[in-house]
Amino acid sequence: MKQLVRITPSHASGTVLLPPSKSEAHRALIAAALSRIPCRVYPIDCSADVEATIGALQSMGFSLEWMGREVVSGGTGKYQKPSGTVTVDCGESGSTLRFMLPLCAALGISATFIGRGRLADRPLDTLIDLLSSHGVKVEGQKLPLTLTGRLTGGVFRLPGNISSQYITGLMFALPLLEEDSRIQLTTPLESEGYIHMTVETLARAGIVLEPL
Repeated sequence: MKQLVRITPSHASGTVLLPPSKSEAHRALIAAALSRIPCRVYPIDCSADVEATIGALQSMGFSLEWMGREVVSGGTGKYQKPSGTVTVDCGESGSTLRFMLPLCAALGISATFIGRGRLADRPLDTLIDLLSSHGVKVEGQKLPLTLTGRLTGGVFRLPGNISSQYITGLMFALPLLEEDSRIQLTTPLESEGYIHMTVETLARAGIVLEPL
């Protein structure tokens, strides 16, 4: 039996909510956590990777709280670095792992990094070598690995074609150091859009990077 359907001209109306960028969310959450004043990040979609970044920041001593589709940070005015060694669970998020490693190092937090799935197979050699050459002791070459000591400033040389996540992690970490620092790329930069995203996030938080 055939069913007839009548279609008549009409004008569509309503509201479409676009899903927020997960890459933007990682960066905004870190900037909010490091801010000295209370901040809110909105809108945030609940995903395993974003939850991993929030959990990692909380384990590092930052005050972050889910409130509906937003995350509220209490600011670092009363921030206390955790005593002893904390566990930073990165889930399966490569962004969380590569952003938090230099951030933990810059804050002098002793931490054991863990993860699940294929995260242990993600390369970290270049980042580990950089941290090790700037005052940080890293035990292990893949997850789980333990980080102790505090990052010192200086020149951080790394290829631009390995991972923009290494560069982003350093861009968040280096402004926390007492010494001036410089990121020097030894090969042309790839994934340039992600670096611009980090620069814009830092600028909104009041951190201006000076190109050389």
